[in-house]
Amino acid sequence: MSQLILRIAKIDDLDNAEVLTEVWRRAMPVVNLHDITPEHYLDGLESTVTEVGWEAMRHLMAEQWRLTDGLLVKCFRQEQAGATLGDGYDSLKVASRLGVVYLPRQVCYLPGVNQHTLPGNAGLPEHEGQVTTRGLQEWVCLLPQDLPFGTTARLLGWMAHEPKVVSETQVRRWVCRHGELIRQTEQAEVENLEQSPNLEGLQARLQPAQEPRRPAAWATELNEAVEIALAQSDPAPPKGVSASDWERVIQVRREEPALRAEALRRLGPKVRPGEILASTDEIVVRRPENRRFLELGTACVRTPDGYRYLSGKIEMVLRQLLLLLRLCGGLQAKVILIGDGARWIMRFFQEHLAAWPMATLLLDWYHCRKKCYDLTSLICRGRKAKNELLGLLLKHLWRGQVQDALDILEEYRLRPRTSKNSTN
Repeated sequence: MSQLILRIAKIDDLDNAEVLTEVWRRAMPVVNLHDITPEHYLDGLESTVTEVGWEAMRHLMAEQWRLTDGLLVKCFRQEQAGATLGDGYDSLKVASRLGVVYLPRQVCYLPGVNQHTLPGNAGLPEHEGQVTTRGLQEWVCLLPQDLPFGTTARLLGWMAHEPKVVSETQVRRWVCRHGELIRQTEQAEVENLEQSPNLEGLQARLQPAQEPRRPAAWATELNEAVEIALAQSDPAPPKGVSASDWERVIQVRREEPALRAEALRRLGPKVRPGEILASTDEIVVRRPENRRFLELGTACVRTPDGYRYLSGKIEMVLRQLLLLLRLCGGLQAKVILIGDGARWIMRFFQEHLAAWPMATLLLDWYHCRKKCYDLTSLICRGRKAKNELLGLLLKHLWRGQVQDALDILEEYRLRPRTSKNSTN
């Protein structure tokens, strides 16, 4: 009867490679036909092989480190005259993608200074206590992009075959630490570019542009009704299609008469060649501490070729945004900056972009509509007058007819005041 055995052996002398010293072995279970059940045997075999293989990888990592530590100790003793071996080994806990591995480090004693030292630390990153490998750090920082911290910690335990390879608190700390490293790298890059006398020849690194995902303007069942309406001499929107969506459909249909209703369902703005669309905003993120919040800035730059998102402290995001616009060719392109009307956005535009040949600052539609709603409530006498004025303003502003909207307001200002109750 045969049996499989997995073992790790060491060659003590490369000139005599046939002599091996066994450092670890693990035998696979003996095959017993009476214990085989078709429903469960393959699953059990997979579990056993996985367990043995994982244990072998951990021992292999520890034994390879033992060889490394021995060479570092030998080199240290050659450099430090009088150094002697000390009190055994000091074990180091390492959290890795293989689970938790304990690496032995030989202790050396320096009689001259009455001090113990660990030469093996020369082969390790700076640490205080436990070491976490870079591979596990990457897993730790990758999973929380889509999963909660608690779920991430449990999933990492399954992936590393070590239930407590990393705790939820450690996951949070590593994500924060890597965030700090990214911010430091970004700051160094920004400072380097700002000090550069000439940015010619440099290009922004953008994510390739993709077809945007737009919500449908109407249900598929209305496609036939839309086609019938478009065939009329004076097309009117069918029930279920908003006036703003219908206006966009009419405009596109005039430019491309062959487009069918299914293609017209998902219309939306596009960045044209020679245009750069940028937006920026401020967000407030809750911190773990009670009633503590973190104010962050965000920005997005989009061109016909690609896009790039920015986030971080507001001051740094604005510096990055300005550099990114310049690297995208903002001085020769039409730059459109969209914001919510915050003073810091207006100040940024006035100080850095207002002098550019084709730069424009626009108020986003949500805040534009909200501001119009709030102000018409103050200047109009009654709900009916407010709704009438608001409807006219939003109609022209939606089309970009700002001067027409200003003319309407000027005309309304010159109207004689009437009793507030007479317009209810």
